[in-house]
Amino acid sequence: MTNTELLTRADVLRHGRTPFVLATVVHAERPTSAKPGDSALVLPDGTVEGFVGGTCAETTVQLQGLRVLETGESLLLRITPAADTGTEGARDPAEGLVTVANPCLSGGTLDIFLEANLPPALAYVYGHAPIARALLDVGRVLGLDARPATPGEPLPPDLDVVVIATHGRDEEKILIEAARSEVPYIGLVASPKRGAAVLAGLDLGEEQRTHVHTPAGLDIGARTPAEIALSVYAEIIALRPQVARAARPAAGSAAPQAVTENVDPVCGMTVAITPATLSLDRAAGRVYFCGPGCQHAFADDPSRYALPDLDALVPDVAALRSRLDAVGYLADDALATALLLAVRMRQPILLEGEPGVGKTEAARALAAVLDTPLIRLQCYEGLSSAEALYEWNYPRQLLAIRLAESRGEPLRDADLFAEDYLLPRPLLAAICHPGPRPAVLLIDEVDRADDEFEAFLLELLADAAVTIPELGTRTAAVPPVAVLTSNRTRDLHDALKRRCLYHWIDYPDTARVAAIIRRRVPESAQWLATNVARGVARLRARQELTKPPGIAEAIDWAGALHALGLSVLDADAADRTLGAVLKYAEDLEAVRRAGLAELVDAEAGSDA
Repeated sequence: MTNTELLTRADVLRHGRTPFVLATVVHAERPTSAKPGDSALVLPDGTVEGFVGGTCAETTVQLQGLRVLETGESLLLRITPAADTGTEGARDPAEGLVTVANPCLSGGTLDIFLEANLPPALAYVYGHAPIARALLDVGRVLGLDARPATPGEPLPPDLDVVVIATHGRDEEKILIEAARSEVPYIGLVASPKRGAAVLAGLDLGEEQRTHVHTPAGLDIGARTPAEIALSVYAEIIALRPQVARAARPAAGSAAPQAVTENVDPVCGMTVAITPATLSLDRAAGRVYFCGPGCQHAFADDPSRYALPDLDALVPDVAALRSRLDAVGYLADDALATALLLAVRMRQPILLEGEPGVGKTEAARALAAVLDTPLIRLQCYEGLSSAEALYEWNYPRQLLAIRLAESRGEPLRDADLFAEDYLLPRPLLAAICHPGPRPAVLLIDEVDRADDEFEAFLLELLADAAVTIPELGTRTAAVPPVAVLTSNRTRDLHDALKRRCLYHWIDYPDTARVAAIIRRRVPESAQWLATNVARGVARLRARQELTKPPGIAEAIDWAGALHALGLSVLDADAADRTLGAVLKYAEDLEAVRRAGLAELVDAEAGSDA
């Protein structure tokens, strides 16, 4: 495609109100295949038309171009093969310059200007009087796509402004249609009295009425048609954040989507995921590549690259049990099998059981076995998806605003809602974990969360992706190993259970509890650990206890005895340390009232 053909294509896109980015090479340091003046168009669906370099350079231009379409901010892109340029896609201290290290590049450096070409705000003006003609003229001078409109014609989906200056003709019909089409700004040129009467008679909801402005325009003392038109556009400009819609093309054109990104495991580049992006399917998920070279290299020898081979790490149930034992967690065959299936099948696992049977510790131990971080989300009633995903660093944003004000510098939304101000919460942290092995995501006590959060969680676990409105979609390069726990305080929905593998964890028998105590409190003698385990079993058998003790309390009880230098668990020792195993005053009182002698073994032994 020649530059003349490219510019003709750009004119067609503008006429069709299709947003695009014009990428133009402005500087090239050899060796590069592109030269200054080479150009390409980046379309909302990720299509690149034209030439700005080879496959590697084009991949970077595609990603950055889609980001420009999201923000609407043009920028200068510098693509360099150097590895010491900082974070991929980081903004340079020079305003508007983004530097990207592209290790696939042939060795040269390219500076490419990415110019956002978004359709101007589309305004429909109704009426034929001098005020309507002035609205058309002034709107075009201000850069709007101001067009005369006829009552009854369909409203396009990218319509931003409707101004009605028909002096009573067809006003109600136009207002209702515009409000129901959710046009951001609707202005009625009328006197305050007549405008209020017209608005009161409209069959609209309260939310729809908020978009109707009458009398249209700011009160600047306007008298002439041109002055009235100026006052209307002054109001539109004042309301620009509410009026400006996201870059939306006309009907039938491709709309800009949130940029979905992933990391090429061969070269480490971030790539935009589009229908044309090269990829390979793996058991751990789909892998995306910047170009055919990286795709072929990965296909030839996947083991060389960052995707974890968890199958080799835990080849069978016996190996997993042994590794869990090595990190201090004693699992039976059933639990080890369930965890192995979760790792092998890349499916979430739901662990249910009474409080204190070791569900949370199972996830911690699995993370230790896989040598990967444990990212924990503690669920609670009222937990929202936003609280589990991310939050913005508002104090830091406020400081940035104050600093910009003191310097007299403009501050754009894109500056404030950038990665620097993003505070990932557990779910986003798990999705964005860089690897090389997937994180273990522990969603603890999911039964305490609400139905709405459960539905959100189902979607996240299915897609292994989250969307941040200001930054786009983040997709896990390798989905986390998700472990959900539930104390069964309520029944979870069937849809979530179907998405997960399932395992019920019973309270262990006395011998296993004693073994766990010995593992966690190695200073405890075997006979003392056994007596503690029996004492806890007897407490659990009491029906009147508010909260029966679990494994954690058994470990604490043994630890308390050791801390006090007590080598015998008799009635006196039990009385002094009972607060380590029972956590409610009513339970303590009931057990002491029944007598502590039956709680402990009469015989004291020693290790053989």
